[in-house]
Amino acid sequence: MQNTCGHNILLTPRFIIPILPFTNFDCPDAYPLKPGGTQKIEPAERLKVMFDFSPTPALVWAAIGLCLLIVELATLTFILCFVGLGALIVALTTWIGITTSLGSQLIVFSVSSLLLMLLLRKTAKKLFAGHADLPPDYAGQKVEVVKPIPAGGEGTIKYRGSDWIAFSDAPQTIPEGAAVQIETIEGIRVKVKFVA
Repeated sequence: MQNTCGHNILLTPRFIIPILPFTNFDCPDAYPLKPGGTQKIEPAERLKVMFDFSPTPALVWAAIGLCLLIVELATLTFILCFVGLGALIVALTTWIGITTSLGSQLIVFSVSSLLLMLLLRKTAKKLFAGHADLPPDYAGQKVEVVKPIPAGGEGTIKYRGSDWIAFSDAPQTIPEGAAVQIETIEGIRVKVKFVA
């Protein structure tokens, strides 16, 4: 689209961005009037008007959404990503002009976040967190005791070429060289049970 001076103007939903040649600063309808009613605006003032930055609601929602997605990458809770995507949906609908009031933005945010979470959370967990229904690969592995495991105490086992701290619920001491089966790994300790 062109204005009356023949300059191209880019129309967006909430504002108009003039695309001007930087040599002609005398167009009266490219920018608002300078206080006092004069049509002539200095080039530095025009650049200030062109690059004046104030956060719009759409930009705020987009920033919130991106921050939540970044936090999700660090935590892998599979909740924050859907809340972040809901915020990005609100940013888009606000930028387009569909949700102009804060109330409508909050409704779209709540509904979209909940729908995304209910519909996609289980799928996202399977895709990115692996299969939680399968037992871990260490469960049931038979290993050798390197240092005796006393009743109620800790010993050492050899698992995958490394020594691990091991403990057991067995009422008796498990001797060195005995075979045990891994039940779980709790932090840096391995819970084992004696295999006869």
